[in-house]
Amino acid sequence: MGSGAGEEGIGALAFALAVRFVKLVRDLFGERLVSAAIFGSLATGRFNLESDVDVLLVVEDLSGITMARRIGS
Repeated sequence: MGSGAGEEGIGALAFALAVRFVKLVRDLFGERLVSAAIFGSLATGRFNLESDVDVLLVVEDLSGITMARRIGS
């Protein structure tokens, strides 16, 4: 798909949602969240309607957290 004006807007929305997601993860894991990165087409400005959103999270010491809490149940 091309890079039309509508797709630029959807890229900005996707980026805002990815940032919001990272903030929610930070609220959930606190200091255990070591790093977060948005990468792929969204980060390089090639995002389009067929793109996914790539987010890498590095979280330290999840040993005391149940699987249900890890996945947000």
